[in-house]
Amino acid sequence: MASVSTRSAAREEGGDASEKAQEAVTTIQEKAQETAVELKDQASGRIRTEIDTRTTQMSEQLVSINEALRKGAEHLQAEGKQTGAQAAHRAADETERLARYLRRVNSDTLVDDLERAARSKPWLVTGLSAVAGFVSSRFLKASAERRAESRASRLGATRSLPPAPRLDAVEER
Repeated sequence: MASVSTRSAAREEGGDASEKAQEAVTTIQEKAQETAVELKDQASGRIRTEIDTRTTQMSEQLVSINEALRKGAEHLQAEGKQTGAQAAHRAADETERLARYLRRVNSDTLVDDLERAARSKPWLVTGLSAVAGFVSSRFLKASAERRAESRASRLGATRSLPPAPRLDAVEER
């Protein structure tokens, strides 16, 4: 009979240990989830702050662009080039409107407006994405060439690298 009570006590201890382990795992999971939510909230706050800062800066830059467009329009008008002056005035008006919008909008409203525009005109978003990709690739190519030139001048290289072999020349072999 002593062995039955020993087994029973061992089962209870094993059950207690398993319950304690499960509680520890649950506690760790809850803490991890709380930490993830806190980090997400911090990141969201930083992003919102950055968007607000950048939109304010952009509105200030647009004011400068607006002034330049207006001066250009006045210059064109003085030269009698009405079509160009009208186009410059329209561009200045739109630039001013965008600057006002960026000054008054907060990050949440901006994101909502962008999402709404993307849903209503997906073709526009696709086109703008393609243009942005093209511009980015050109920028990266140009900066890579400048870095290579800079690296070559730092290393004192006075001759350029030989041209890469042509693909059609390789296929002929």
